[in-house]
Amino acid sequence: MDFELTEQQRLVRRTARDLAEEQFADDAFTWDNIPLENAKTLADHDMLAVSLPEEYGGAGMSALDAVLAMEGVGSVCPQTANTIHAACFGPSRAIDTFGTDEQKAEYLPPVAAGESVIAIAISEPEAGSHATSMTTSAEADGDEYVVNGRKAWVSDSDIADAFLTYVVLPDGHIGSLLVDRDTPGFTVADPDGNMAGEPQSELYFDDARVPKEKVLLSGPDAFKKQITAYNIERIGAMAKVWVAAKWTFDEALEYAQQREQFGQPIGEFQAVQHRLAEMAMRLKTSRLLIYEALADDELPSRIDSSLAKVYVSEACQEVVDDALQIKGAAGYVGDTPESYIYRFVRGFQIASGTNDVHRTMIAKSLAESGYPE
Repeated sequence: MDFELTEQQRLVRRTARDLAEEQFADDAFTWDNIPLENAKTLADHDMLAVSLPEEYGGAGMSALDAVLAMEGVGSVCPQTANTIHAACFGPSRAIDTFGTDEQKAEYLPPVAAGESVIAIAISEPEAGSHATSMTTSAEADGDEYVVNGRKAWVSDSDIADAFLTYVVLPDGHIGSLLVDRDTPGFTVADPDGNMAGEPQSELYFDDARVPKEKVLLSGPDAFKKQITAYNIERIGAMAKVWVAAKWTFDEALEYAQQREQFGQPIGEFQAVQHRLAEMAMRLKTSRLLIYEALADDELPSRIDSSLAKVYVSEACQEVVDDALQIKGAAGYVGDTPESYIYRFVRGFQIASGTNDVHRTMIAKSLAESGYPE
């Protein structure tokens, strides 16, 4: 089995890193949310919508290529790497996979140009990991749906132009609508900052009127299809986590080689050496799980998505924690990148379904199908 990247894939990662060093290094870790101006720079160099189709402004490459671009950019500025995730995974990928030609033509080109962000709205105050208990509903009224309900903890809400919104449709099945920000009856609340300082909002639907052509998925199998597409969003999110953790590892490794105590670099002490070794093993295993889930053109399976989600989010949290321990006060005191990354990475044991729920899903899959070969 060949685990080697192709030369083209290595070029994607190298080109992305070179661009980031030239354009983004000076402003790294100064952003409160997705740095849209950096997204436009990436788009100008065909490094933003890496995996979206060329006909809609993307580069027409694979999801793995998008992760490699994230790695290259993230080695300099992890927050800018998140713009690639926003363009290539989540709602954009769902629209590319399931959308009509008209929906793709409307929503994907602005995303590919770095001019637009589409957020996803699933969770509700009483329906978090148990998404199927959602109550936000849509009733048919002529050529429109009238939507009522409430969504919570919606990321990118402050900058999103549209929201891929999961709702209960008139047939009783959960489907999804593309809700534009200026939709009558739709309100985006002022955002609250999460622990990492990133804005998240509640959404309110008060007889919001959404044209029926904005339906992305409907019918008995709509929710299953949506979750299948969301599996790749989870893998993309874990790539964000890995990128951030790898940045802290690189910084800790360099610091250990330069920082001297007791007459020698701290990297010569076995306790620090063992931390670095463990960090490298966790990062290596995490990246293999991400790469394996994206190895072919199919959407990741449920169990591959859950395995990666649980392991990567927890292993990378340990990497960041060890990096902080190695840097000591230099990483802990003040508004440091390590402080931000520590809080940022921690959120992904909660987001995209809690790790507790995913462990249950893994166990159920094992009981039904055995070990995933």
